[in-house]
Amino acid sequence: MAIPSSGPISLDDLQVEFGGTNPIKINEYYRGGTYVPDNSTNSGVPLSGAISLDDFYGAAASQSRSTTTAWNTTTSWSVYYTTSWGSSWTTSWTNSRSTEYSRTESRTTEYSRTTTTTWSTIESTGPYYNNQQFWQVQIYYPAYGGSTWADIYWNGVIGQNLSAGITSYSSGGYTYYRGSTAASGYIVEQQFTLGTYTNYYVSRSHSTSTSSSTTTTWYPTTYWTTAWNQTTEWPGSRTTSSGDSRTTTTTYSRSTQYSRNTTTTW
Repeated sequence: MAIPSSGPISLDDLQVEFGGTNPIKINEYYRGGTYVPDNSTNSGVPLSGAISLDDFYGAAASQSRSTTTAWNTTTSWSVYYTTSWGSSWTTSWTNSRSTEYSRTESRTTEYSRTTTTTWSTIESTGPYYNNQQFWQVQIYYPAYGGSTWADIYWNGVIGQNLSAGITSYSSGGYTYYRGSTAASGYIVEQQFTLGTYTNYYVSRSHSTSTSSSTTTTWYPTTYWTTAWNQTTEWPGSRTTSSGDSRTTTTTYSRSTQYSRNTTTTW
């Protein structure tokens, strides 16, 4: 559908009609550019230079055409003479006409495309070192195996018995990051360690994405090709017989010719 021919219009109206990307810029819509076809429908849109929304009244991404066909008929009358010779010589001519017509038509097809736009959002929280929101690395005494592992506390244990060397950990749609050292020897309630432990600040992030799908359909100009083929055959025969007298008669016949004028208006 075309841009309205009056009333208020906006850049969004141009993008809906012609396509384009965000952010919308009016200088993307010069006639003959990427989006606005250079045709008579869009003659009010400038090719370059100053441009405003008022230039787009009545503009459209496609245009239509109408075809008017006029048929002209020409009829001509011919006179034929037949001479017959009584019992001596009689000559008669018989003529007939056979006309065949055939027509061939072809047209183009339509095309469509789908454009998908994705927005990504990352929400970050932290860093914290209170309310059990920290990263704790524990080292057992050699007597207890000498192992080193880590817990992540975020209102409760998120990861337990993890590798002490990791600096990030993902769980429940969040990614937790270990920060710089905050304090040593900090004991969480009901927690007991058999060795030394170090607490770190910890922060987390949550990533979300939203997709928007837009379908744009182009309607290209449809070309109809019509071919008319006409074949006319005139078979004839003659019969001669003997006779004593001659009789001449006049026979009128009519031939009709057809022609076609086609006018295309955009």
